[in-house]
Amino acid sequence: MKILLFGTISGQGGIQSHLRWLAKALIESQQEVLIITPQPLTNNGFNWDEANKIGVKVHQLNSKQFKSANYFTKTIVQLQELVKVVRNFSPDIYFGVGTSWYLSLLPWLFPKKAEVFFTK
Repeated sequence: MKILLFGTISGQGGIQSHLRWLAKALIESQQEVLIITPQPLTNNGFNWDEANKIGVKVHQLNSKQFKSANYFTKTIVQLQELVKVVRNFSPDIYFGVGTSWYLSLLPWLFPKKAEVFFTK
């Protein structure tokens, strides 16, 4: 089964810890997992080494675009990339955690088969 998780995974908060442990448990139970995170991975909590070690795929959104003079153009480009990533992965389940506007936008990109869950 393919499971897409959306939420911030860098840092030490409850949401971050929950998503990391959920991803790890899903991978260990032979599920394919993609995490889309609105914040870049850092060495504080989850990082690229840990993602590679447990076998989870990660796609990070470019949070620096919000400080850019080309905000609108960069947002369109990022949305196009996000559509491609989500459709290529073709999730069976989408689990979103947090308050980002991308969180509620993503289900529109899914094939009809995906089950959608949200939590804050």
